[in-house]
Amino acid sequence: MTISIAEWISIGQTIGVPSVVCAAAFFFIYKKEIWSQKERDKFMAREQDADDRMFNVMEGSSDATHKMAQALDLLTKSNDHLADSITRMLDNRRR
Repeated sequence: MTISIAEWISIGQTIGVPSVVCAAAFFFIYKKEIWSQKERDKFMAREQDADDRMFNVMEGSSDATHKMAQALDLLTKSNDHLADSITRMLDNRRR
């Protein structure tokens, strides 16, 4: 039941090379996953920064639109008041 050196060499050649290739493949996949995770983290940080900037732009745009609406409302009231004043002035002149 003892295994001879030739049999050990045969087992090593039969099992050894595929085992080394499999181990190398698994190690590469493992390392690639680590590298990918680092890249994903960087990408997500850049995306978060871009999202924050876009939110600030949209918030500023919303504020500007609101202020423009208020200014337009005040301008409309001013024009209505001007039109009323001109009408009263013309009515007073006609009398």
